[in-house]
Amino acid sequence: MFDSTVLFRSLYDTGPYGAASSCTLGGTAFAGILTPADVEADGNAVVGTHTLQYPHGTLLAADDLISIDTDTYKVIGVPQRHHNDVTAQLVKQ
Repeated sequence: MFDSTVLFRSLYDTGPYGAASSCTLGGTAFAGILTPADVEADGNAVVGTHTLQYPHGTLLAADDLISIDTDTYKVIGVPQRHHNDVTAQLVKQ
């Protein structure tokens, strides 16, 4: 039987075979998938320079500053909750 939960979790692996980047909000580290805003495919209007997709459990709010790898990004607007994850629009600082 196929377990989609295992596949979904592997997307957020920050290791050499994972698709995620290591993100930090304050002192809290979490995994997220960062994409340029021009790759946005869900039909929503793009207002930031990047989109961050991350699992439920991390609470981001408008104007939060996030460190991703060596860069800093600001959360624009309210992150959107989806069935399996959350999507936030970011602007690179």
